[in-house]
Amino acid sequence: WRPRAQALTFRIMDLAGQAVYSLSHQFFLVRRGIYVLVWRAVAPSSGQTEGAMLKLRKMVVHWMDSLQLRVPGATMVLVVTHIDCTGSDAALNEQTEYVKTVVQHKLKMLRASSDRIKVLPLRVLCEGESFRVDCLRGDGIKELRKNLIDLTLSLPWYGEQIPTA
Repeated sequence: WRPRAQALTFRIMDLAGQAVYSLSHQFFLVRRGIYVLVWRAVAPSSGQTEGAMLKLRKMVVHWMDSLQLRVPGATMVLVVTHIDCTGSDAALNEQTEYVKTVVQHKLKMLRASSDRIKVLPLRVLCEGESFRVDCLRGDGIKELRKNLIDLTLSLPWYGEQIPTA
């Protein structure tokens, strides 16, 4: 993706969330990356909201741990999709607040351990607030893109020359 009027090129890789691919993820975690963690909102009528939320918590914590271990100081952005499937703004707000709470709790733990062992802590844009996206209607895409551009331009490594072979 090449944003207009910017000297930027984004290379986007989908690492997939399936366990079968988890061993290969480590090969794609690099220092100059921005990691977009995409999660799916759950329809409350599915009857499996509680189980889905626990699974979501486990996935978020897993990715935060993976990034902190492999790329200390990495930058992560959260995105929630299928926002039209929750049935109400209240249900979506409840889910995004849950994820934000999970992220903030984990960040607190990572920052404490990072201080002890002198490693850069993981950075999460908006302290765990998820960008809301409806891919069918295109809602939230423009805001997400703008924030990814702004984030990239603000990173300390932006503008560094990358060695060529």
